[in-house]
Amino acid sequence: MRKKALWVVAILAAVFAAVGFYALAHANISALPKPGGFETSIAVPLRNWLIRRAASGPIPPAPPATPEFISQGANTFGMACATCHGQDGRHPTAIGSGLYPRAADLASPEVQQLSNRELFWVIKNGIRMTGMPGFGRTLTNNEIWQLVDFVRSLPNLPQVP
Repeated sequence: MRKKALWVVAILAAVFAAVGFYALAHANISALPKPGGFETSIAVPLRNWLIRRAASGPIPPAPPATPEFISQGANTFGMACATCHGQDGRHPTAIGSGLYPRAADLASPEVQQLSNRELFWVIKNGIRMTGMPGFGRTLTNNEIWQLVDFVRSLPNLPQVP
């Protein structure tokens, strides 16, 4: 009986190894096609969980979001972020559309559901292997908070065609 169980385990291990090898041998690592549903269903929740976990650490307090503060964030956005996310933050440029994953529409529910802490963390630290750089070495914490407030204002701004 024990010998039979070992054979079953060995056969299952061989089948899993063969399936894994086949998947790796035929995996498409190109950034051009849209990611599949299976990949997205695993990657997006995992990314969001990792961001939430990372943003739970110490983060400097946010200054009050005044119209001037948001306007300064718009200026910084134009210099640091529009190259990928588009001038309006909603329509990624050709560069942003060529990234994998694609540069996000910052007015989208997916981005707007992130907390201010999470947005701050993403802008400051970036996300590896996504094209999203970390601006923690080039922008001050105040400038990053200005960007957070600007991103929050995007759903209320008129859309540019």
